[in-house]
Amino acid sequence: MNMPPRVISQPKPVALNNFEYNYRVVAEDLNRDAIRYKATKLPRFSDFDPRTGLFKWRPRNLQKGPNDVAFEITDTHGGVTIHEFQVHVFEDPSQRRFLFTGWPLLLAFAGMIFVLGLALS
Repeated sequence: MNMPPRVISQPKPVALNNFEYNYRVVAEDLNRDAIRYKATKLPRFSDFDPRTGLFKWRPRNLQKGPNDVAFEITDTHGGVTIHEFQVHVFEDPSQRRFLFTGWPLLLAFAGMIFVLGLALS
């Protein structure tokens, strides 16, 4: 009896915009049939190599939020497995700039002065 391929790799569920995201789809076939990888749904600006199973992507700002990804893995006897997942893209926190929001607020506490007035944009 032919068994469909089984995915044994696990994708990272999150990515940062403007950073490389790599995921190698790895599957095995219990019948030891040869397997073939095919991308069926990819985010824009991404690339997939069906020979190696490597999915590469550098998410852009407009891709923040959930992005659907899907691969079809087939064996030589017609067994098919669909591997679907989402990658949630977040803004790179190191790209945030500090904004001066008004006059500093001075607080005196136990002889020390704290200056407040900065906030994340």
